Amino acid sequence: MGHQGRVQQTFGVVLAVFAVDMAFGLDRAVQTLIVDRVPYVQRLTFLKETDAVRQQLEQQAP
Repeated sequence: MGHQGRVQQTFGVVLAVFAVDMAFGLDRAVQTLIVDRVPYVQRLTFLKETDAVRQQLEQQAP
């Protein structure tokens, strides 16, 4: 199978894990955990606080 096959298998498993994670809503819990525990990621949240992003989010809200 070689390296290419092994890489495809690995990414297939990773994709399946993410799909199950999302199906059960665990992705939000993991995101929250990362933001709470990693200070650098907390600094990136300023992007969603800009007026342009806030306006776009309000337009997409149901």
